[in-house]
Amino acid sequence: MKKLICCLIVSSVVDVCMAQQTIVSLGEPLTAVGQIVDGGQYVLKNVGRNNYLYESPYTTLFMSGMPTFGTDSSMDYVITVGCDADGKYTFQTRRGRYIPEVPDGRPYTVGKAEGAGHFVVEKAANGHFTIVNSVNTAYGFDATASDFVGWNAKQGANCFYAIYPAETGAINYPLESYQEPDDSSEADIEAWSALENQSKIYVSWASKDVHYKKREVPALKMQSEHTVTAWRGERLGIEAVIFSAKGSVGNLSLSLSSWRDSETGEVVVPAEHGEVGFMRYVLTDDYRACRDHDYSLEPWLVADVIDGDGGAMALEARTTRPVWCTLEVPRDIPSGCYVVTLGITDSATGLVDSLKLNVNVDGRTLPLPSDQRFHLDLWQQPYSVSRYHGVERWSEEHFAALRPYMRSLARAGQKVVSTFLFFEPWGDQSNDKFDPMVQVIKCADGTWKYDYSVFDRYVKLMEECGIDRQINCFSMIPWDMNFRYMDEATDSYRFLNAQTTSDEYRELWRSFLTDFAAHLKKCGWFDKTCMSMDERGLSSMLDAYNLVQETVPGMKMALAGSYHVELVDKLYDYCVNYGARFSEKELSARKAAGHITTLYTSCSDVMPNIYSNSDPADAAYLPLHAVANDFDGYLHWSWLNWTEQPLLDTRFRLFGAGDTYAFYPGNRSSVRFERLIEGIQLAEKIYMLRDEYAAAGNDNALLKIESALRQFKSGNISATRTSASLVSRLHAAVNDLYVPSSLPEDVVEGMDSLVRWNGSRMTADEPVTVYVYDFSGSLIEQSAKVTSFELVNYSPGNYVIKAVSSGGKCYTYKLRHALLL
Repeated sequence: MKKLICCLIVSSVVDVCMAQQTIVSLGEPLTAVGQIVDGGQYVLKNVGRNNYLYESPYTTLFMSGMPTFGTDSSMDYVITVGCDADGKYTFQTRRGRYIPEVPDGRPYTVGKAEGAGHFVVEKAANGHFTIVNSVNTAYGFDATASDFVGWNAKQGANCFYAIYPAETGAINYPLESYQEPDDSSEADIEAWSALENQSKIYVSWASKDVHYKKREVPALKMQSEHTVTAWRGERLGIEAVIFSAKGSVGNLSLSLSSWRDSETGEVVVPAEHGEVGFMRYVLTDDYRACRDHDYSLEPWLVADVIDGDGGAMALEARTTRPVWCTLEVPRDIPSGCYVVTLGITDSATGLVDSLKLNVNVDGRTLPLPSDQRFHLDLWQQPYSVSRYHGVERWSEEHFAALRPYMRSLARAGQKVVSTFLFFEPWGDQSNDKFDPMVQVIKCADGTWKYDYSVFDRYVKLMEECGIDRQINCFSMIPWDMNFRYMDEATDSYRFLNAQTTSDEYRELWRSFLTDFAAHLKKCGWFDKTCMSMDERGLSSMLDAYNLVQETVPGMKMALAGSYHVELVDKLYDYCVNYGARFSEKELSARKAAGHITTLYTSCSDVMPNIYSNSDPADAAYLPLHAVANDFDGYLHWSWLNWTEQPLLDTRFRLFGAGDTYAFYPGNRSSVRFERLIEGIQLAEKIYMLRDEYAAAGNDNALLKIESALRQFKSGNISATRTSASLVSRLHAAVNDLYVPSSLPEDVVEGMDSLVRWNGSRMTADEPVTVYVYDFSGSLIEQSAKVTSFELVNYSPGNYVIKAVSSGGKCYTYKLRHALLL
């Protein structure tokens, strides 16, 4: 089990502007508190049960967490301890974020300890905290459980800590070049030796539905030519792979050509409308759940990071390197077929190979991302960016660092600005703490005043980047019900712990809501602002709703959480957990009222989801599931909530791997994010085609679209009913390509020969000619007069198999799905 680690620095000077640091080593544990040296650095490490040091209504000593060596999070738990002449200590956190306070203002003390070197943090009778030697104290605090928020849920025996001298050093957060992580996997020498040409660098178009392993020979049908169909204004993602037994001689570089008319050869679109980059491997594992991450699971490398800068990279021997091509189809391009070439060059030997891509452009045009109907709500984490880029929060440098990320988010069709009114609404579920965007100040005379300068600048930044549909403000109901404010009388931060039923809560929020609403109206933002909550209970939500409507009638509210019939007609923006449903009547009423109704996935959803270990097509599936159930959009709680080293390891101490972010430092996209955009664009196509076909009375075309979409309604996917196969089929439907018959719920995958519906195999007296097509309609392979056809080297869901018997019967199959037309 992982141990809780907190950090302790002893110094006579409080330093809240330390450079980014990490713990690099620990010495032998102390045997007495008296060994603590003023100015020294120490780690307080749990050596008993995995308990948390928790918060009281008046103090915040240590937040729960598991910082690790080599990360700045370990320094987030650094405590500066000032020592006075009497040997008493005053505590302050490294960044001034959790300043311990007691009602009478007396300092905390460190009591002398002797013996085994195991210590317990206790609250002494005089209101002080002390670190004392102990081997059998039942709880970490000498206080009643009622003194601590949630303490009953955290209590446990043997909450002992050892104090270690610590050495710290600077931490490196790479933005440009960096060294990829590695795992324990080894190359299959036999498989690599089986390649026909050991020196050749193999290059092929590949399926973006597959996680290609770094040290495995990719299982695919080699393709030097590929065809895709797109609408004008669409963002296309296409994957290729490079692999070799020997590796490259020099560094490989990539290039995309200009777009040429397939008939005339004329350049129609400059190369700037395309971008190509290597896909980078990052650590993940198979954990898909909430609670503490299970680090006993074997980590593995997933190619999720997309380097879009076209930089050079050597190909190691016996490795596979995926490549990602992004094409932005111009909005004014004539419909037709265009040819783009992907070139791969070795700096030592010259051109390695080239791949041909045919782009069939439809005459229809997608709306601009800002005009899309689909309501995308990915919550932002601006403080990860300031930490990683090494800039002061809300400095000019911070805003400059945020800008490219938020423009990338806007390109996906993001509609909502995430703002934070009070300090840390979510307790300890993020690597970087959420500072408030509004400074709440209690004046010496007991009145309140507010500084909205950061809030205003952030909202305006998001508007500048193209995200301006809605502003969600967190949170009237934080997870620990603590509200931090600046106390003008003492010039220090204090916390008010107040439940929604208390007079203190109502006083705090009446004052704030009145002033905030006036400010929003002055800025022209009131009508698009929601007071927003995350996974809060019904009674608390009703308390908050009633208070808001009493104070500022008509102010909007939002919730991402469980379905409650009592909230259906009250919340402007209601997002329910995956699998929850509204009735048709409720959805119709909400749409008529102009309300937003969406769904979200969380750590409790194993599949589909957007973990780094999820099937890539899951991200495209989710928006389509939302549309199939008449939701307005999709929400995920984290888009940029980075782990400590997000380019190296997607695992976090809580939740499944990759749950906390889907976009990487250096404005690097991910396969998950690009596939999510793909699903949203498919949703937009469905909206448009429904309107078009209904207006034209084209019932057959409309039926084909709805039939393909209906497969997403249940939300159930499995090894035999994959997100990849369903998404591919819907692509074919909306692009008016050949579509196989609907898949039955009990269809069996994995057959190695052509199978009729009744389960009997093709017989020898009825040989067939087999044709393999991709969903663009391009013929990939033809095998004449066979009685069985092994379905190998084709990724599931991306191909159609057509079998014509000698007797004239026609059988059509979706790869590994037997279908009879």
